[in-house]
Amino acid sequence: MPIGRRGVRFSAYSLRAGQTTFHDLRREPLAVIDKPTHSLIFFLPFTTLDALADQTNVPRIKEIPYTPGIGVYDETIELIGLSLLRALRNPERVSQLFTDHVTLALAVHTAQVYGGMETISKPRKGGLAPWREKRAKDMIAG
Repeated sequence: MPIGRRGVRFSAYSLRAGQTTFHDLRREPLAVIDKPTHSLIFFLPFTTLDALADQTNVPRIKEIPYTPGIGVYDETIELIGLSLLRALRNPERVSQLFTDHVTLALAVHTAQVYGGMETISKPRKGGLAPWREKRAKDMIAG
């Protein structure tokens, strides 16, 4: 196993085009980039995953299991990244609505596929029915 600058051992894995890796920032991830590379880095905090779970009334995600340094092929994440590349080339022509929807799609996909977030919400106990709650909020906003 190679040893990094701080004497920390790390595994050496090469990633291929289109692969996705996950890193837990609480574990101070390290990467050695020794070849020309193009990459997109998404920061997806657990507060975002918690908000998604709360909004859809499903259990919160505790962890996203992953093997450090190992890439996985995920066509959805790859295509989301490719859709953002065009936007990044002309950021002045990209609406906030577009970036919000694309990043929400990434967060939901990651939560469901890798975090095991349930896709069907459980009914809430008490309160308004979801359609009545939406109607009330629309009336307040109007």
